[in-house]
Amino acid sequence: MTTSHRFSTLDGMRGIASIAIMLHHFTQHTSRSIFSNSGLAVDMFFCLGGFVVAYSYLDRLQKSMSAKEFLIKRLIRLYPMFLIGMSLGAIAILWKYSNGQTNLSINQIIAAISLNSLYLPYISDFYVQVGKDKVPSEIFPTNAPSWSLVFVFFINVAFGFLALRANKTRMLALTLAGLLWLTIYVILTTKGAPGWGARNVVGGIPRIIFGFFSGVVLFMTFENYRRYLPVVNPNYIAALILVVLLKGWTSYIWLGSTILFVPLLVAVGSISNPTNSHTSRVFKYLGWISYPIYCVHFPIYSIFTLLTDNADYGILTPLICVPVAIVVAHFAAKYIDEPVRNILSNWFLNPRNVVANSPG
Repeated sequence: MTTSHRFSTLDGMRGIASIAIMLHHFTQHTSRSIFSNSGLAVDMFFCLGGFVVAYSYLDRLQKSMSAKEFLIKRLIRLYPMFLIGMSLGAIAILWKYSNGQTNLSINQIIAAISLNSLYLPYISDFYVQVGKDKVPSEIFPTNAPSWSLVFVFFINVAFGFLALRANKTRMLALTLAGLLWLTIYVILTTKGAPGWGARNVVGGIPRIIFGFFSGVVLFMTFENYRRYLPVVNPNYIAALILVVLLKGWTSYIWLGSTILFVPLLVAVGSISNPTNSHTSRVFKYLGWISYPIYCVHFPIYSIFTLLTDNADYGILTPLICVPVAIVVAHFAAKYIDEPVRNILSNWFLNPRNVVANSPG
């Protein structure tokens, strides 16, 4: 595989998954929840992340790049937008405190903001009012979806040190270990899609191990499976993702989908690219804005619930919040995140590196 290859369909898949998650969060705490199975989209992110990170860095880590340089690159890529989202979320949680919409004390909120800003979870027994619901003990009260970004960062740390000795057998062993642990967790708890709260945070560990390293294994076996899988129209893949994410399932169906459907979908997506320039441009943009949307959408929704006093506006909520989230995500990515990443790269890395064009 050449280093100039672009996985346009994977870009589109990432964007569609991010939008589905956003739509679910905007309606989850109303009377008209949609995309109730969007937790599976997080597992898609994990698998896609493993594939893309291995594509972008595995060969370099095994030849010339140090683990330290890799981790600096990943931190520069991930942290600025993460901090933008967390800062918006900090405003929202402080506002909720002033309105009596959480039982967190001001000292607890300061502790949560401090820990969350360092990629560390806040573990305590509390609730935050979101729409009609009191959501219990999220490990990221500043920005609830960021729980997954913590797991992503630490799995990148592990990958940076494991890559030097990585081969198909070792990566497959890690994937199977994560699979076994995750299966046992779901059987014992009967809970699916874990990791987001203090009561299920342990389950997030095998979830990210299996998801990420299954993506790494897919990359390492790319030349093998591409000869046997069908090339599928990317528009059909996009439609399939939306259909699968639309309705919530049981924990066991979620587990089976995570194990079988997600890696297969990523594998098919990696060999199926758009055949026209318009679709390619759309998928490229979806990939570009997927991470910014993921980082900023929930704080925007939290602020909306404060402005509307948690009133249930049903489908009107996403009609208002989606355009705002997209505009904020685009502006933040274009005019804050990318310039900051370029400055940080010039400080800490080779100035010739152009962060904005990094496929990771």
